[in-house]
Amino acid sequence: MSKTIFLILGLFVFSIKVNYSQEKCVCCTYNSIDDNDLFEVFFNPDKIVESEITSAIVFTTEKFGDTINNYLQAKFTFNNKGYVTDRKWYNRGGKAHSIYEYERNQLNQITKITFTYLDSNEVKSDFMNPEVKDYFYDSDNRLIKIKERDYSGKIQEDSISHYIKYEYENGKKSRILTHYYWDWSENPEHNYYDRHISYESKFESSSETLLESELWLKTKENYNENGKVIFEETYNVKTESLANKEEYEYSENGKLIKLNVQSGKGSFTECPDGGNFVEKYGYNENELIKDILYQFEQVECKMKVEYK
Repeated sequence: MSKTIFLILGLFVFSIKVNYSQEKCVCCTYNSIDDNDLFEVFFNPDKIVESEITSAIVFTTEKFGDTINNYLQAKFTFNNKGYVTDRKWYNRGGKAHSIYEYERNQLNQITKITFTYLDSNEVKSDFMNPEVKDYFYDSDNRLIKIKERDYSGKIQEDSISHYIKYEYENGKKSRILTHYYWDWSENPEHNYYDRHISYESKFESSSETLLESELWLKTKENYNENGKVIFEETYNVKTESLANKEEYEYSENGKLIKLNVQSGKGSFTECPDGGNFVEKYGYNENELIKDILYQFEQVECKMKVEYK
């Protein structure tokens, strides 16, 4: 599922943590470096182990107009199999902001993610409860559900929980059902987003997303020989206009090297990039991510990764 469809659906609980600062590079922009679906793309576990790496540090240089800012953005820790076990996030003053902790099973699949705020000494803060998501797999080790716990950390029934469920057909993902639940007011609210995917061939698929049983989005995807997405376009049926399109480029050895995202009238965002941006990815001699260049309009955000 594309990152921009996540944004269109408004899946803030599952896909992004919005930072409401005014800085261009951190104000709810898409940061691929914190997308756990891309961890193994950027941080190849075998290479991490082979190079005896235990952590990675991310620094960002932000440029817009005549303004240039440099700051520490994130720190990653790896287990002895080369997989990410936690990610610390920092504010622009270099002070710790929060931590994501990743619990894994024997196959190193994520089974739980816990988000906790940190104080300036990188100690977990108790002014807000941690946010917890559980990941569930079937007997074929395929992801079948991501579910958020309640404010006290308890697992609740699906009917009163935020969740995403995945279904498969002929070995491929065929349905993504997302449920929202809000109990902030006297009358709790529910929203359902139901995406059905069909495959025309090895290289092409189409899908329809229903909002409360009404057709909302139509999406087409194209894949390369290795099954990786190279193009995706989503059309908003309700507004009769393009929502967004994404183009992916890969190196000869299959590494993601560029993502180009464009949004149309059928999309919406309050972020500085307006849903239009380009990311370019560079790798070192060990095929580990070394830099990410994020660009929109006159803004340039460059992340550099150091390994220890």
